[in-house]
Amino acid sequence: MRTVLLHCALALLASLCCTAPVAPPGALAPDPPPLPRGRVRVEGMRTLGPYLEAQLVGNAGRQGFLFVPSESCRAVLATGSLVRIEATPPLMTVVGAKGTRCTARGISGLAGWRDSLPQRRSSLLVLTEPAELALVAEAPDYLIASGSLPLALELRWSKAMDVAVVLPNTPACRAHLARGRTEHEFRARGDDALVLRGRLEPCPIRALAEPVLLN
Repeated sequence: MRTVLLHCALALLASLCCTAPVAPPGALAPDPPPLPRGRVRVEGMRTLGPYLEAQLVGNAGRQGFLFVPSESCRAVLATGSLVRIEATPPLMTVVGAKGTRCTARGISGLAGWRDSLPQRRSSLLVLTEPAELALVAEAPDYLIASGSLPLALELRWSKAMDVAVVLPNTPACRAHLARGRTEHEFRARGDDALVLRGRLEPCPIRALAEPVLLN
């Protein structure tokens, strides 16, 4: 499963790196020049509890990843930097201009990730399974929980029974975590790929990550 996840990451990033943008009809402003082959640009780095989240933007779009904060990762993931990607299980490693390296530990933007995967489920299918999650960190705009999330396997996540998730800090999400055991859905289309649901109000899952620094 780790190999499948790695291949998915590399296929997605290859498309980001190598596909030139297409100008929308009637566009007034010229398109920015395409990035060099094999390179993506870092945009929007932020601290997310025990993680750094960064958007990697290429010629075909963007994908968010989570990293463990360190001096080297902060240097590589500086906003505006051009970086290259190397295959490193379980996802990939970002390599800066001076050879500084930072390994991804999670993914955000789950709908975009889902849509990049081969052999996706039928768009009419909604899968439901139990989930067990416990709150481990919080901030005004997000919650981080860890536990088991079996339907993360639908996103080719290799360790669905030991995973960290990022949730919006809403009453609905807090209600799910307060129960300890709830239910979650995988949706093959739409803005949210994984959602805590059951009998409570829905709570979208924003990111998946290895539960590093949470134990």
